[in-house]
Amino acid sequence: MGLSIVWRSCLLALFLYGGECLANDSWTESELILSGLKVPQNASALPPALEIPETWAESMQTLAGMTAQDGLEHASCLSLVASDIEGLKKEYASLLSKRTSMSDEAYAAAERKLLGDAVWKAGASQSLTRMGGVIKNDEQWCDGEAVAEVHTHPKAPAVHSDVDLFSTVRKSQFHSSFAVFESTVCGIVKTEASPKDEYEARSFYAVAQAGGHLKAVRNSEKITDESLAKSVPGLVARTSESISMGLYCGKLGGPLERVAPSSFDSEDPMFVLMAKGVAISMKYLENGDDLKFPFTPEFDPVFDRYISEGDFLFSEEWATHRSPAEAYRRMVYVAAVTQSMVAMNFIDIPGTRSERETTFYRTFCSSEAGMVCFVLERYGNVESSTNNGVLARYRFEERQSILVDRIAGKYVLDERMPGNSVYKGECSFVETRCRAHGVGTLTAEGLQFEGSFTKGSPTGKGIVTFPSGEVWTVNMTNEGFEKLERIK
Repeated sequence: MGLSIVWRSCLLALFLYGGECLANDSWTESELILSGLKVPQNASALPPALEIPETWAESMQTLAGMTAQDGLEHASCLSLVASDIEGLKKEYASLLSKRTSMSDEAYAAAERKLLGDAVWKAGASQSLTRMGGVIKNDEQWCDGEAVAEVHTHPKAPAVHSDVDLFSTVRKSQFHSSFAVFESTVCGIVKTEASPKDEYEARSFYAVAQAGGHLKAVRNSEKITDESLAKSVPGLVARTSESISMGLYCGKLGGPLERVAPSSFDSEDPMFVLMAKGVAISMKYLENGDDLKFPFTPEFDPVFDRYISEGDFLFSEEWATHRSPAEAYRRMVYVAAVTQSMVAMNFIDIPGTRSERETTFYRTFCSSEAGMVCFVLERYGNVESSTNNGVLARYRFEERQSILVDRIAGKYVLDERMPGNSVYKGECSFVETRCRAHGVGTLTAEGLQFEGSFTKGSPTGKGIVTFPSGEVWTVNMTNEGFEKLERIK
């Protein structure tokens, strides 16, 4: 396996000058950052490249080999071993405070003396599952103080998932974390400005992933596993930059380069549909308040009231600039406590990360049959699932929207069709589509019918209001309607 830059430099010095070759002979900026002895103030203070200690790189290579053999995720804690790690941190902080008053030679000598017994270590290999698991970081599994962790991915790419980022932020003692796929490794590095709230970090992850996908939908790009693998690193980098972290990727044994963040349109109205999709999913999951807003890509007064009165973290600033992406982020922040799963091209609530079958709600947008956004009720597990029904849908070309609510045990449909036709009333699922069935109101071509519906069509007696203002009781037939009695 190739040697890292740190060790190649060390071996060159050994060849030229003799003596011992120890990892702590000359610490690089990368090592100081990875150890936590130096914590950059914010993302702009992070270096353009990152060098991985050889011991850590060897552990990563071992874990990658294990995953290649059994298809499971494997992990290890990454440590720094010293006689007094807490004392080392305090003394190094004191040394840094004196840096400007010391010569380069004096500072280098003091640093070498202070770091003389520090050694990089990697803990024992931990076998997880295909979908990950909890990485142990106690004394039983780690040698010294764990300052980072690494895990493998059986499938590309080697970047952090929403749960990986969640775990990285939650474990405050870690200064970085790494993911490995085959011979590629990516690492996220924290700064002083990085968030302490793992749910906040995960909400930014959701926005970046959705933003990249919505951009592809707008451009009618075909979404494949290959295109996802290529797109995700830049989107994770966008997430990292948003929360004052940095993403680095490269080949095992070599330097990791800082990944440039991808761009997307935070004002894309599809973000409004994604935000409404989360609200719909949460309503069904928790049997919440009635959904009185339409599933359309605009902020409407009813949706404004819904999110401002709910626990969705919307403050007064919302009235001055209602960013679609920010609306989605705040909705995801609340939904994160339900174990939602965020992928580039969808969000599931609750998340489907195991083989246990469950009902969940998926929000996504697609351009396969024209630009359209959906909220689906699905049943299944991480391996496979089936579509139980369409709870919401918006077709951009026709400006047609469907929203199905569940009130007092009955399904209620709000369908808005081309030509200002609107149906509001009870519905019943026929396969995956909820058709007008029961009592409802249909407004079309200037007429309004209030009465009974069967499988999508008005039936029997009802009341029709005409454009002139006349109101009649009528009897609906296959040929149309028969006036029975004028009411007004």
